Amino acid sequence: MNPVSTQRSRLVLFGRALPVIAALSLLAPPVVLSQTLVAAETRQGAPQRGNPEERLKLSPAQAKELFTARQAMERRGIQVRQEILQKTRPCIDQAQNLQALGACKRSQRQAYASLMEKERQEMRDLLQKMGISVPERPAGPARRHQGKPAS
Repeated sequence: MNPVSTQRSRLVLFGRALPVIAALSLLAPPVVLSQTLVAAETRQGAPQRGNPEERLKLSPAQAKELFTARQAMERRGIQVRQEILQKTRPCIDQAQNLQALGACKRSQRQAYASLMEKERQEMRDLLQKMGISVPERPAGPARRHQGKPAS
C-alpha cells in the first residue's frame, strides 16, 4: 500500500469517528469537563512538581547544607560516569558481534543503575541525617523494571 492511500484510509477512519466524538462531547457540558480537569490536576495526594526545596519547606541553613551535599554528590557522579564510559569503551572496541556488543551495553546499563541506586540511598541518608522526612514515591505504571521481588 502506498503512502497516499494509507493517509486516505486514516482520514476516512477519522471521518467516521468524528460524529461519535462530537456526540460524546455534547453529553458533558464544557463547565463539567473543565471542572473535572481542574479536580484531576489538584486532587489530594498527587505528586507536586516544582522546586524540591519549596516542597520540603527547608530553612536557609538546611537549604545551604542540602545544596553543598548535592553539589558534591553531582561532582562524584560525574567522575563515576566518566569511569563507566572509560571501562565500556575497550569492551565495545573488542566486540566481534552483536551479542558481545549487547553484553557491553548491558554491563554499562547495570553500572549506571547501580550508581543511580547508590545516589538515591546517599540522598535518603542525607535527608534522614538532616531530619527531613520525604514520603516514598508510590509504585506506579511508569515504575517498571524494579527487579526481582525480595524473597
